[in-house]
Amino acid sequence: MTRRERVLAAIQHKEPDKVPKGEIGAGIDEQLIRQLLDKDYDPSGTDDATFHNWKAVRELLHIDLVSVGLHLPPDEPTGELFHGHPVYRDGWGRTYIKAQGASRTVKPVLEDIREVYNWEPPSLENARTDTIRRWVEETDFFIFPCVNGAFEISYEILRFEDFMIWCHTCPREVELWTEKITRHGAEAAKIAVEAGAHGIVIADDLAYNSGTMIAPEMLRSMIFPYLKWEVQQIKELGVPVFLHTDGDINAIMQDIIEMGFDGTQALQPSAGMDIAQIKQDYGDRLCLMGNVDIDLLGRGTPQQIEQAVKELIEVAAPGGGFILSSSNELGTETSVENALAMYRAGERYGWY
Repeated sequence: MTRRERVLAAIQHKEPDKVPKGEIGAGIDEQLIRQLLDKDYDPSGTDDATFHNWKAVRELLHIDLVSVGLHLPPDEPTGELFHGHPVYRDGWGRTYIKAQGASRTVKPVLEDIREVYNWEPPSLENARTDTIRRWVEETDFFIFPCVNGAFEISYEILRFEDFMIWCHTCPREVELWTEKITRHGAEAAKIAVEAGAHGIVIADDLAYNSGTMIAPEMLRSMIFPYLKWEVQQIKELGVPVFLHTDGDINAIMQDIIEMGFDGTQALQPSAGMDIAQIKQDYGDRLCLMGNVDIDLLGRGTPQQIEQAVKELIEVAAPGGGFILSSSNELGTETSVENALAMYRAGERYGWY
């Protein structure tokens, strides 16, 4: 089977020749790619180099999908400093600094949620699709771009504390904000699919390790109706739609099905996501992707990782409907040895 056929079979709850494997988003830390490829790594930083590096590392790991998306204008430096750090402006209009490996908002998109009545998301008119088209034309990977959902982007480009308070104090304005964000996500997905993408992941972290960030009832009233609309718009394009959210989402698994998602990615075991139980309860309606714990990838031994992958495949793979991946991504905490251990185990034990 080709890589695309393999992933699509799993999504359709069929048993392919072997368990498909892959990561969403950037998926693999750039420094880890450099280490995995060693002498074959192209350091030039060009678009061709990125294509070569991403393709080579995925071939090395026997990965079947790649999560490339629209090419948007890069964030711009403002020329200002904030506590000694350069300030950048992103496409949404938020200004931020980069500190300790993360971004910190200096000025959010909205200072007051009531500004939403006169606010519109940024235009996608200049979004480039050449990266997607190249992957479609030159490889057989399943192309799985990420677009924004209704929740995660909100607390990223607004101040987290403000957005959480507004969910309680200004539900009407939050719903209007959510409607505009999901419309933008659906538009981005349409552009990606028209360029050849084979599926869409809506990236929308909804939960902590102990449960959803706001009460499930609030998600159902303010967020999920618009997220469901976004899913429906994308599925009308003829492609499957997955939800990415880590954390403990046990309380909203049925909601994920009712919103129309074809699958869910992450299924974080350290947050109580028992994939054996999830497979039993929802495996006939959702394709399950993930469940190799990033904590294990960071702290475990290659032998422990191999055993965990073997056990995971035994419970999650039968009958199809399973894609092996980490519970988030292969980040800086993952060693070369552990990345190889995970994907070699997937290749060794994943044959049907």
